[in-house]
Amino acid sequence: MNAKEMFSKCGYKQIIYKNDKDDIYLIEYVKKKSRNVYSYYEFWIVKREVRIGCYDDYFNLHHDYTFYPKSIPLNQLEAIIQQCKESGFYG
Repeated sequence: MNAKEMFSKCGYKQIIYKNDKDDIYLIEYVKKKSRNVYSYYEFWIVKREVRIGCYDDYFNLHHDYTFYPKSIPLNQLEAIIQQCKESGFYG
């Protein structure tokens, strides 16, 4: 099973961001937890960086947010590791 399928099973939607040359620079998984709270995982391909967190969003996604710590269930950790492998970050 690939990372997109693993995250989808956990209720996350994949969003891919590309540059002008059609190269992927960010893969994001987003899940709405309540009216203004989202859980997300960001995989920055260019920076070889993973960001994990939850935030409140009072307008729309990524407009104005405050980060909160996030505990990670094992199935989501496995999906993170799979995405890192697919992105070339790992192993």
